[in-house]
Amino acid sequence: MGVRDSGIPACRYPCSPPRFRGQYHGIRTIEWYIRDMINNPDAVALDTIKRCEEVVKETYVDTIIMGCTIVAACFQQWLMKGNAPPKFAIMNPNLMALKMAESLADLKQKGGYHISRAGFYEQPSGFYADEAKQARKAFAAAVALARKTSSSGIN
Repeated sequence: MGVRDSGIPACRYPCSPPRFRGQYHGIRTIEWYIRDMINNPDAVALDTIKRCEEVVKETYVDTIIMGCTIVAACFQQWLMKGNAPPKFAIMNPNLMALKMAESLADLKQKGGYHISRAGFYEQPSGFYADEAKQARKAFAAAVALARKTSSSGIN
């Protein structure tokens, strides 16, 4: 049940995925199994910081983005115990998700967040209009056949 690649992404190699948009990235792991992380979260946090320091020295990145929510939780717990944060930025995916949800809730509360229903009520056009008509006809025929079958007592 262990996962060895609880990653700590860091910027290093040029890549083409659109989410990085020409930035650099790389992935490092802290080489812990999940069951061991749960038993010793402080050691996980310290190993995370150590690996992040190596990545910062090696790649000159400004920010580390943790790729594992369990590693992030161990690190957050370690910080909440009053330990000093490292001298570089480490982004916690758990907190990033909460901040995103918080910002969407604020937008909704202020009336700035709406779900568009245009596609739900828009009439099909072109090829899709013909396809929709054929589907409706086939459905109507199936319903008529089902009614006829059930009223005649045929099983």
